Amino acid sequence: MPRLETIEEKVKNAIKDQFAFDKEEVYRTDRLDEDLGMDSVDKVEMIMALEDELQIEINDEDTENWKTVQDVIDFGKKKGRKKKKA
Repeated sequence: MPRLETIEEKVKNAIKDQFAFDKEEVYRTDRLDEDLGMDSVDKVEMIMALEDELQIEINDEDTENWKTVQDVIDFGKKKGRKKKKA
């Protein structure tokens, strides 16, 4: 039976697949702006990819405090738990 991807893996894969980073690995501590070089357009594209990958809706208020990959992972886990309860 195939192993299901974790939220962390899905977030990291969405980031890596969406952008052509020079980095081989995306780390939880990577800052979206400084380390990954994301601009506002990149962030919008990442949000759309995450919405598709995680099957959730993400609004602007949700992303205001996203500074690191860990922030995005934490949001995905929190939103995923809410989705399961619904």
